[in-house]
Amino acid sequence: MSTGASLKTIVDGQDKLRQLLDRKAVQALNILGAVTKKEASQSIRRHKRPSKPGKPPSSPTGRLKRTIQYAIEREAKTVVIGPVKNAPGSTPMILEYGGTSEIDTPQAVLDDYGPIRWSRSSKQLGGRRQWSRRVYLNGKYTSVVEARVKLKTQKMVDRANRIFHEMYGAAGRKIPIRIAPRPYMRRAFNVILPKAQQIIASKIQE
Repeated sequence: MSTGASLKTIVDGQDKLRQLLDRKAVQALNILGAVTKKEASQSIRRHKRPSKPGKPPSSPTGRLKRTIQYAIEREAKTVVIGPVKNAPGSTPMILEYGGTSEIDTPQAVLDDYGPIRWSRSSKQLGGRRQWSRRVYLNGKYTSVVEARVKLKTQKMVDRANRIFHEMYGAAGRKIPIRIAPRPYMRRAFNVILPKAQQIIASKIQE
């Protein structure tokens, strides 16, 4: 065999090995993206009530879960995982890291839960069914506590709306609210990251 033929065989072998490793790396990244997406999605529960600060957020409609995707950048050999950029507003980022957002003035409706009284401390309020929140009163954020019941009559609805008016102002305005972090992507990364090397190594060795 000539020297040229031997050299060509070695080069071809290196190219095939490089292609094999590239393919295995992409497969491993694909697995990492899929398991991290699954971990983040499963941490988000379909509860109507907001989750506690520091815990993954609630998503009653499942919409937030559907924003979580992953994409492989082949040239850089990396995988990007998280909410897609066209997700509604900046909500995913605010939920992950905390921040300030705006909501419409709450409106009470029949057969739903609404406030029957409110106070700035739970001791003053009394009762068992209490919801605490931070509202924008008199130009600053203030902690308040609501006692809520199921609104069974129009009279109860009217009273709840009067309380909302006292707390937030007239209906139809935007209210700034402060949201504490409820990380779900960082939590998923912390769960998967210790296993990443093992996943990649096992995939390449197949």
